[in-house]
Amino acid sequence: MELRHFLSGSMILYAITVYLFGAAQSWHIHSIWYFYGIMFLQGVMSSTGWPGVLAAYGNWVGEGTRGTVMGVWQSNAFVGNILGRQFAGDFLEYGWGNSFALLALILGDLGLVVFLFLVPRPSDVDIENASTSKSID
Repeated sequence: MELRHFLSGSMILYAITVYLFGAAQSWHIHSIWYFYGIMFLQGVMSSTGWPGVLAAYGNWVGEGTRGTVMGVWQSNAFVGNILGRQFAGDFLEYGWGNSFALLALILGDLGLVVFLFLVPRPSDVDIENASTSKSID
């Protein structure tokens, strides 16, 4: 499967599950099973991210520098958690459901950016990969 479609699709589907979580407030859903179901779907969508990212970046980065790049890349989870918590907290005055809607909008937009701009392999843009590693997708 094309990595660009895989990653952007999973990000957009994850954004939909985030929105559904927050929509429970306006839809007056109070069933714990609804939230369990949404959390299950979020887990499924989350599990698609890491393998796709590794497959895409592994094609661009040589074996000798993968550890350094992964160390830097790993910090994005912490930055995302800090920014997400801040955005959601600032938006709480409009209702907790709307905080989830804001985060879903941001995630969906980022999924669109991935779809439009991710180049999965250097060969896709006529760049010869200088690393000695083979393409992993």
